[in-house]
Amino acid sequence: MKYAGKKKIIFFFSPDHFLSQWYPCKFVINNINFFSAEQWMMYSKALLFQDMDNAQNILSVKSSKIQKRIGQSIVNFNSDIWDENKKNIVYKGNYAKFSQNEHLKKLLLSTKDKILAEASPYDKIWGIGLGINSDMRFNISKWKGKNLLGEVLMQVREDLKKE
Repeated sequence: MKYAGKKKIIFFFSPDHFLSQWYPCKFVINNINFFSAEQWMMYSKALLFQDMDNAQNILSVKSSKIQKRIGQSIVNFNSDIWDENKKNIVYKGNYAKFSQNEHLKKLLLSTKDKILAEASPYDKIWGIGLGINSDMRFNISKWKGKNLLGEVLMQVREDLKKE
């Protein structure tokens, strides 16, 4: 599908949107409490590279902005290893986020079969590389980003539908 009308895509970008990685919510993975999917992602990134100091630092703060900043300074970071693991990590965090929070689960399921797209003009990996007000956002062939977060969220939605 190259062009999708306004009714077929849900765009999100702000941290207070329930689809955002930064959206504040509580969930537990491996007996550890997390306060956002971003915190889980950055914590898991630190663990992947055995950076225990930064993993603990990420757990000690509730600000997604600070967690992201810490996550950008992970010791021994290797982009090839990260690329192999990042989508599964983000899936696991979002599955926990939506499966452990009934209200969020209902919101996600209410998106039905719509395309979910992070309209970040700054992020060409997790987002579409276009802003939420860009005229090109409805034309998928014009997207400058991969929209990996949208893909993960749609997979979580499909898996939750099966339960």
